[in-house]
Amino acid sequence: MGSMDNKVIVIPVAVSDCVLGSAKTALCDGARLFLGAPREHLSALKAKFLGQENVHCEEFDRSSPKQAAAFFKKAHARFHRVDCLLLSEEIWPPDGEPDEIMGSGARILLQCLDASLRCVDEELHIITVSQDKYRRAAILIARTYLRAKMSSPYSTIRMTAISSTGTQALPDGPPPLTTILVPRQTSDEQQYGARQRDGKRTHTSISTRPSTANQAIRP
Repeated sequence: MGSMDNKVIVIPVAVSDCVLGSAKTALCDGARLFLGAPREHLSALKAKFLGQENVHCEEFDRSSPKQAAAFFKKAHARFHRVDCLLLSEEIWPPDGEPDEIMGSGARILLQCLDASLRCVDEELHIITVSQDKYRRAAILIARTYLRAKMSSPYSTIRMTAISSTGTQALPDGPPPLTTILVPRQTSDEQQYGARQRDGKRTHTSISTRPSTANQAIRP
């Protein structure tokens, strides 16, 4: 059994050699993959994983606002949860483009994050690969969004922001930035928060609800 046995990894844009190499390594370690690509790259992506029963490839259109929700709905139908979301450097502006274009990457990050929350079990690990200047911004965007979105978190959400320079195995590549965006609350903490929100509530029993995002996150 591999170190990632049965972990479900979703990669909406699996195009670059770096990301595809990481996907194949995870597959060898026992992970299950739900991969996306623009229509013009989808056939090539399917060919790379032909015959792999733990891999499913689907079209992902970055220009469609509703695409992320439909994409993750299919991922959940196939594998029943999402453990890891990997957003490759293709979602961010290429080197030399004005920083204002970062908005397109932030939009995809938020759309994928929102859609993936409905598929989380106990933990979600978000991994972004981008130019170094976008890494802290990506973490800040995700943290701000989750603070506004989450009620009583039943899941731990952590994030690792990797520099695209570092993925090239260059000696001067900056180390990954890793942070806990949302710590999972204990049953006692969840129960205390519920009593604080409703002064009329007097029961003190411990919650036994399953730790699923569908129950912890408001639509």
